[in-house]
Amino acid sequence: PTFLSIIIIFSSMVGGLQGLNQICMRKIMAYSSINHVSWMVSALLNSASVWFYYFIIYCIINLNIIIILGNYNIYYIKQLSKLFSFNKKNKFFFMLNFLSLGGLPPFLGFFPKWMTMNHMIVNNYYVLAVTLIIFTLISLYFYTRITFASFTINSEESLIKIFNKITYFHFMTNLFSLIGLIMCIIASNFF
Repeated sequence: PTFLSIIIIFSSMVGGLQGLNQICMRKIMAYSSINHVSWMVSALLNSASVWFYYFIIYCIINLNIIIILGNYNIYYIKQLSKLFSFNKKNKFFFMLNFLSLGGLPPFLGFFPKWMTMNHMIVNNYYVLAVTLIIFTLISLYFYTRITFASFTINSEESLIKIFNKITYFHFMTNLFSLIGLIMCIIASNFF
């Protein structure tokens, strides 16, 4: 456990701090993955089922983000504002997925972090839990920096107009990000 704790802390530190000054979306996603590896290793340290849930949820959220980045050839943060001025649905779902990836409640990405944190506290890994929280908050800062440009809506825009022609695929793939709080409440009865 001591060696794994060092790996977890180091991964969390590298993923959180190195992502701060990045403007390239590929590097940001890479440092985000390094940070999530620290959470996955700590989940595996406590419970294999928690690790499995974390991995599946992480893959779903990342898939949504990678599809949008790949379809529109987005490589840098500055490209986001121009892209999302034309497609409001993608702007909304991209923002929700990035906030979910950061583990912000009540989104789906909070659920595996909450379960991992719960198991770490039960198993008396207090220092590890606090360290992960600190570096996750740093990571959440650069996630919000990414979403801030696409978050604002002009005065002539309306969310009702945005959702007039929503497709079933967009709705179903992003529904997971919207129901995170409900899943946390249901799962708290089982874990």
